[in-house]
Amino acid sequence: MSRPASHTRVPGYCFHKAHGTGYVRIDGHVHYLPGKFNSEESVAEYNRLVGLWQLNGRQMPPGPAAAPAPALAFLTPNAQSIAPVAFPKNTNQLIEAFLTECEREYPPRNGNRNSELACIESALASLSTLYGPSPANGVEPLHLENVMKHYIGRGFCRKMVIGRR
Repeated sequence: MSRPASHTRVPGYCFHKAHGTGYVRIDGHVHYLPGKFNSEESVAEYNRLVGLWQLNGRQMPPGPAAAPAPALAFLTPNAQSIAPVAFPKNTNQLIEAFLTECEREYPPRNGNRNSELACIESALASLSTLYGPSPANGVEPLHLENVMKHYIGRGFCRKMVIGRR
């Protein structure tokens, strides 16, 4: 008997040996789960992510819906009331919220800081310098071209800035 197609199977709850935590791979992206493997917190986050995936037609919804449980606690079945989520007022607040999520997504390895996190912080430094105090919803794709030029001006090669290797 053949295996069901990948889009019909529910993503598995997996064990990450190096960290001792759980993770789930959904739509090709790995989502690390909080807490130790098989802990209540970890299983609840797994169920929340898989539930979101199923409710959105078996694909992860774009944007903040896939954020970790603390940011969107009102989506968990244990929450008693709906808590409002405040949208950041300026770009610096948005960057800070994103870096908090990145620290969760890229945990330290073998006691050392994850290098991916350092690359993300470096890239966001230009955005913060140019548009930090401006309204978060006012940054548009045209502004990001200026951020790329600023990044190149800081000494990074153009191929690295646009992601070609």
